[in-house]
Amino acid sequence: MRSGHLLRILAVCGFVLAGSVAAEAHQPSARLKAKFGKGIGTFSLDAALPATRLRYIVVLNDPAPDAADRRDRKTRIADGQNRVLAGVLGLRSADEPTRKVRRYATLPLVALEANPAELERLAADTTVAAIQPDEAVQPLLDTSTQLTGARAAWTLGATGSNQAVAVLDTGVKTSHPFFAPKIIDQACFSGGGGVATTLCPNGQFTQTGIGAAETCAASVSSACFHGTHVSGIAVGLGGKTGSRDGVAHFARLVPVQVFSRSGNSLGAWFSDIVAALDWVNNVRDGYDPVKIAAVNMSIGDSVAHENCDADLPAVKTAIDTLRANGIATVIAAGNNGFTTGVSAPGCISTAVTVGATTKKDGLASFSNVGDMVDLYATGVDIQSSILSGYGKASGTSMAAPHVAGAFAALRSAVPGATVDAMEAALENSGRAITASGVTARRIRIDSAKTILTTTFPAATIPPVTDPPTLVVSPTDGWTVTRLTSADYSMAAKSYTVLGANGDVGYTITAGGAGIPKWLKVSATAGTATDPEAAITLSINEAAAAKLNNGTYRATLTFTNTTNAIGTTTRLVTFVRK
Repeated sequence: MRSGHLLRILAVCGFVLAGSVAAEAHQPSARLKAKFGKGIGTFSLDAALPATRLRYIVVLNDPAPDAADRRDRKTRIADGQNRVLAGVLGLRSADEPTRKVRRYATLPLVALEANPAELERLAADTTVAAIQPDEAVQPLLDTSTQLTGARAAWTLGATGSNQAVAVLDTGVKTSHPFFAPKIIDQACFSGGGGVATTLCPNGQFTQTGIGAAETCAASVSSACFHGTHVSGIAVGLGGKTGSRDGVAHFARLVPVQVFSRSGNSLGAWFSDIVAALDWVNNVRDGYDPVKIAAVNMSIGDSVAHENCDADLPAVKTAIDTLRANGIATVIAAGNNGFTTGVSAPGCISTAVTVGATTKKDGLASFSNVGDMVDLYATGVDIQSSILSGYGKASGTSMAAPHVAGAFAALRSAVPGATVDAMEAALENSGRAITASGVTARRIRIDSAKTILTTTFPAATIPPVTDPPTLVVSPTDGWTVTRLTSADYSMAAKSYTVLGANGDVGYTITAGGAGIPKWLKVSATAGTATDPEAAITLSINEAAAAKLNNGTYRATLTFTNTTNAIGTTTRLVTFVRK
């Protein structure tokens, strides 16, 4: 992202008051004004502050900017948080839940509710560098791998192998076959500390581990598909016939739910977004040999015409920290059609801000464009995963994960490349597109990889060999119809499992309650080798005889447990009548 001054056009969620007791307004001091980042809403210190408590994120002066020991840095950050909470505000540990305090493990920040008098005390303390209002941004709504050079890059080793993309969005349908086997961790940070309804499956403000990033239901919001679609663009593999793999099709996925519910709308509060970025930074080395190469945030609100670093200091701190640790934060530019501005937080100078082009190499009419946009990728009619299967969507939300996937693909081929080097290579090698006086660079991943190989010659890799792949034959499902008096033992279906290019482990599972009792599977786990092995499906006569007349279905997932490549499903239908 390049530079700007924040022009407020829309304040979507603003602030939620913590109390309703009438009190006199407060005139902010010059000291408070100097440390206050004005955020993206209509809130301004040019007017008097309401006397009630509102929610803020406090940025601390970094207590250990050069600490090589991560544990030492975390300890010093915690000490700084304690100084602010206990020393400046006089809060006890027992007070933190009622004041909606959120601490951060690797970032010198703390979120909390505060009234004007407390803000003045915070501004007066030398530990405090800046204060930012906690506001909410929205999901940006409104054949691509060939166009971006991803397919050509795959032959050069830029596949995303041993890399991961963290997607901060509305969560994902974790069982979706386009990426389910590729998920290596999940998290949820939601509720804005209590000002909105959390969407974490456990009902709390924070959840990590299996199931934490499960998407909200379509009945909650029509935007709940968003994270599922975005994730497939970045790292999807093995989609339905006619669809294409994601950009970094061998990369892994770390989905993070950051949205909350307010009535019928969704919003991601900055305190939750920063918590997610803090978590990514904290776990970044925990999946060896897989490393997180990029964070994707297809979210935004308002429009900035210059950089908003001073307005969103907490978000800037998080993005800077990730970049210093080799992780690019990729953010959608927004869908307002402006030629001189982008949505927040894409206006942060150290973010990689992405605009959208068409499949015919024009600038998408809805995309924000101009000097504040760093890179461009296709974002019109992009086919990817949705809650009900596969579907198309358009927007800079769809362009951004192309770039996030590009970072993962490039890092897999050139492990020593820095974020700065990869961003520069994508920009310098991109296809120039000029429209309405704006020249954009649409990414070409294969060309960028060539530049990086020259810049980082020690990182060149041997010729690419096809990875071990699970091959399941035939490709069709199985439907069996039997009358109540029929001999069920007559019905059988055989599939073969093959480890092409090397042995792979496999499992056979079914969603929900698992493989139904009426269905027999001869083996549910093993090693697929060459030559192929047979898996036989049959009907369990005793269990089937107890069923009422009707149609019963089970979707079997054949999972490659070695590297996820070739994971596929087969639908089994049993009709009893």
